[in-house]
Amino acid sequence: MPVICVDQTTLRLIETNLSPLPKDLIQRLFQSSYKHHNRYDFAAVICDQTAVLAIDILGYDFPLLKSRLTPIKEKQVLTICQSQKPSSYPVQKPPREHTWYHLAHHDLIGLTRKERELKGLLLFMFEQLARNEQVEALTYFYKN
Repeated sequence: MPVICVDQTTLRLIETNLSPLPKDLIQRLFQSSYKHHNRYDFAAVICDQTAVLAIDILGYDFPLLKSRLTPIKEKQVLTICQSQKPSSYPVQKPPREHTWYHLAHHDLIGLTRKERELKGLLLFMFEQLARNEQVEALTYFYKN
């Protein structure tokens, strides 16, 4: 996987929210990751010389999967990142849109953490399908 060294504010914004990534960073991620002879189209390891984060955007314009590395791998990535100059990418927080896909706290009472995450992911999927106007996919999920 490619190791991309970014500044601290960029890493914190990528880590804490789902704001869209800049186009040049997405271009840098595209088809540059291999793991066990499998190619991942949009995955990378991002670090800021103090913290490390593995991301995969799965074809979207924001990091959908985020993960920490094991301490041994994190130490290896930090040594690689020490020799690189941090790049700055302008990640901006989008204004918060309130749609009917967002859940209020009283809708989640009594659910386990996994159930809350699955419910949020399901509503997120419906929101993405509605934004992209994929009516066929929406009717498929509604009927099944």
